[in-house]
Amino acid sequence: MMPLVLTILVLLLSFLGASSLSLLDARRRHLLLSPAAGALLPVFSSSAAILEVDEIQSTITGVQFRDDRIGQGDVVGGKDVVVLHLQGLRRDGSVIVDTREQGQPILHQLGSVVNFDVFGGDSSKRPIITLGVEDGIRGMRYGGIRRIVIPSPLGYGHAGVSRYDAMKMGLLKPVPRDELLRFEVEILRCVDVPFGDAESNPNGLVAQACCTEPSYPCKTDRTDDAR
Repeated sequence: MMPLVLTILVLLLSFLGASSLSLLDARRRHLLLSPAAGALLPVFSSSAAILEVDEIQSTITGVQFRDDRIGQGDVVGGKDVVVLHLQGLRRDGSVIVDTREQGQPILHQLGSVVNFDVFGGDSSKRPIITLGVEDGIRGMRYGGIRRIVIPSPLGYGHAGVSRYDAMKMGLLKPVPRDELLRFEVEILRCVDVPFGDAESNPNGLVAQACCTEPSYPCKTDRTDDAR
């Protein structure tokens, strides 16, 4: 069996894009090292042809990430409600979720995910967003794109996701137990869109139109779908 560190390294190199050194914005943040990240540090720092160290960062929980685009919006954090596009892959590269292909972004409030392995519950009612995804998107800016590698305890854990649960949760495929997962996340930017004029909408009710960073500010005529 491939050692865990080597397995994570292979996934990081393939998913985070070893040959795409020019993708990141110059505003790179310092690497926050966890024990897991420290094990990888000598490999990534040994050759500029692989990846520069400051392109890959790690949270204290061991989630590793790289920003492909720094958004121009506010920083995501606290109990923010975000609208996001998400693509998730298993270790073998098969896609388990792709909201762009499925045509519907996800509305999610940070802090709403609990550890199923610890607290249990109906496994088919778990959210697609995992603890590791939440951890990985904190600190992003609205409009940003980030690639994330999540250790299994912060993914779908020891339980994994059965075929039945995958169908109920809206996943494209089941997830094996103790599976390392990879995600690409894009946080959309949103603007308030009022309904009609002051006479027809005296209470000032608004909807939100959400779009990608290059399309911001989003078109506000109601004939356009939120992207």
